[in-house]
Amino acid sequence: MASEKSTPEKDDTVEINKGRFSIRIRKKALVFMLLISCAASVLLLASADAPSTTPLHDLSLTDAVIRDAAIAYGLPVEQINVRTITVDSLFSRRDYELKIPRGFPATTVHARIVNELHPYGVKVYGKRTFPSNELTLWVTYAGKRIRTVKFSIDRDLPPATTFIP
Repeated sequence: MASEKSTPEKDDTVEINKGRFSIRIRKKALVFMLLISCAASVLLLASADAPSTTPLHDLSLTDAVIRDAAIAYGLPVEQINVRTITVDSLFSRRDYELKIPRGFPATTVHARIVNELHPYGVKVYGKRTFPSNELTLWVTYAGKRIRTVKFSIDRDLPPATTFIP
């Protein structure tokens, strides 16, 4: 009776091989296809041109982008405060404080600033602090912070209406 029982391995092998290809062949084919796709990806990456950036000749472009992005989303000019901070004898940085109402799309303004300054090689980093829900952006160029933008919620202002330009 013990000899009449089939071993589980033999039954599993029969079950696996019932398909058109065995599992082993399927695995080898899958590995082969993955290797081919990885090689193709490496070739495409190597042949792609690096994204070109236009040098930033004038820092006032960043000022215009920051101001225009805030105004485009309905922030009055009176609620944009600019401070100039002298870093050293050769460089001074501008810090912006934007007094915004509750519901103002600060993250959308952040995205617009990033998209408009990216072609110039300018990087924009942001941090949202809780529970105050304030957003601070650091605008950098060539590894140097050139602007700071702080979105401060002013509870005295009426809530913002949704406006997407």
